[in-house]
Amino acid sequence: RASVLARPPDPSFTAFRANAENYLKSGEEAYASLAVAALETMVGVYAKDPGRKTPWPEETTSGAILAAWDAFEECPLLPAGRRAAYVDVFLKLSRDLVKRSYEYSRIPNEDFLITWNHTTFPLLGLYFGGRYFDRYYHLPEAREWVERARRGFSQQAKSWKPQEDADSYLVLTMGHTIDYSLAEWDLAFFESGLIRQYADYVIACGDNRQWPAGFGDSGIHTSASMANAAVPYAWWWTKDPGYRWVLERANPNGYASPYWPEVPAVEPANQVGLAAFQLDPRVYTYLQRGPTYNEEFAPSEVAVEEAFDKIAFRESWHPADQYLLLDGVGRGKHLHFDTNAIIAFVQDTEHWLLDHDYLTRNTTEHNMLSVIKDGRAGRLVPGLAGLTAQGDLPRIAGTVTYVKGYNGVDWRRRILWRKGAWFLVRDEVTAREPGRYDLELTWKTIDRGQESVTPEGRFVAQRGQAGISRLVLPVDDPAAAKGRAVLLSAAGSSLAFGVDLPRGDYRITLRAWGEGTSSDSVWVGIDDLPKVAFHLPKGAYGPSSKVPDHSQPTPTVAVPTDGLHRVEVTLREAPPVRIDQITFERDGAPPVVVEAAAAPPPPAPAQAVASALTIEPVGVDEARVTKHVRQGISAPVAIYHQRTGRS
Repeated sequence: RASVLARPPDPSFTAFRANAENYLKSGEEAYASLAVAALETMVGVYAKDPGRKTPWPEETTSGAILAAWDAFEECPLLPAGRRAAYVDVFLKLSRDLVKRSYEYSRIPNEDFLITWNHTTFPLLGLYFGGRYFDRYYHLPEAREWVERARRGFSQQAKSWKPQEDADSYLVLTMGHTIDYSLAEWDLAFFESGLIRQYADYVIACGDNRQWPAGFGDSGIHTSASMANAAVPYAWWWTKDPGYRWVLERANPNGYASPYWPEVPAVEPANQVGLAAFQLDPRVYTYLQRGPTYNEEFAPSEVAVEEAFDKIAFRESWHPADQYLLLDGVGRGKHLHFDTNAIIAFVQDTEHWLLDHDYLTRNTTEHNMLSVIKDGRAGRLVPGLAGLTAQGDLPRIAGTVTYVKGYNGVDWRRRILWRKGAWFLVRDEVTAREPGRYDLELTWKTIDRGQESVTPEGRFVAQRGQAGISRLVLPVDDPAAAKGRAVLLSAAGSSLAFGVDLPRGDYRITLRAWGEGTSSDSVWVGIDDLPKVAFHLPKGAYGPSSKVPDHSQPTPTVAVPTDGLHRVEVTLREAPPVRIDQITFERDGAPPVVVEAAAAPPPPAPAQAVASALTIEPVGVDEARVTKHVRQGISAPVAIYHQRTGRS
């Protein structure tokens, strides 16, 4: 209790929410005292700046903040004489959320069909704030907030996908819609069956470990974040044992199901082989009537019944087996211009082809065709692709998709899949207008220094076993414990070493630091266990934490076997990161300390080359590889270019 009370007050509503929730869960009065202290701080903040703009961390948790106040207000430790002051700051917060909700003024319009996270984050706050101020203070504006939330979320609940075409963003908007639906006990989204379509789509957009494929604005994922955000709701509503199976598969450290313990998990049959998802009709209408932002616009030449969203090719659920995702949507919020692109190809747990980028929208940064007509890429790729044929047999499967009116041509992509062996991708281009056309196919992979093009134009990317140090620079550092540290200075940096540990639960502490808020975390992986995020201090050495605000201790990792283990530290964000020591602590045993600059080598890989990707070109004039680090992706990429010209 003393340590809790010793924490300095944080001038934000997020601090109030965290402490109020802890009090409501535990009854511990120390948390209530901290929540009250946070409210006093906020009263002072608004006294200095009555027009305060809600910061992003508060906007994105505004629903939880205002719901917490409604529940916490009855706390007996709340000073009665200060209640009015506290209510006033929550009213100011709610009123400002109207300005933050991107489409607030458009919600009543007849053409409002679906929405996105920059509308729904504050709209969920307005719902809980409006419910409170309407119920207890009968404010007319609060009634309007509740009505706007009802209209906005009930419209989105008629679709299983929002305006978003970015993997991590679409589950945010749908999560807000589900939160509203459950708070109001308006079960239309569930009763309509859309919850099942939503969950199946999310599962299809994850590889065999359920790591998201990475379309739209997206980082490189190393956990089942989409499935964990979406599938539990479908499991609760449907009792479908396949959903439980997916959740258990996606969480190798264990999934403690809070629902239906008597229903055993059963592997789902509908996600293996070919799984094509037609574009939601409301999304189709939204995308066909205007631009997403301010880009040039023309409706796509595809009928609603042929428009597809994603197509997944999944060999099996084994992590080493093949998974490929094809994208039919090149618009939507947080978009990339990636219509008809291959988003991901995964085999042997290696992401051989990937998108995984942020604000890097050009077609040349995706696994797709770029069309240059008379020296210019004068028109964007259309926003939607069509599916004209699909087939799925025990040993082979295939699709035929198309994009019409693409800078003077029609583009048809045929994919033939020999399951477990190879993919044949045939791109056919038909000119609709006279001119000189240069056609470039690009294939994007991670640059691990083993990508090359043969004189015949064949692309080969080789992969050795994981766990080899790369792009790590030992440096003299007087602030380090022994005067030396290592610098992870590049996007692909990796510190790998071996450490002999008996089985057990280990508190792992990194004495390290990052340069700023965009470079203050790393992944730590032990052998083939899931990677764990470690958050680092900024600007000076200190211990790691399991959370960004360092309010919790460093992570604990279960090591299941005795012996020599491979440990790998990689960047979770941007470089640079400096590491001094890694300490492994187990109850009842002395700590094991590894000096990063003198770390022992990792266990030798089983083989120099574990696997390889080969792309055999047909009918190209030029083939080359370019390598670079894009601002939007946290890893270096190698892009294989195939170009041909026709008049």
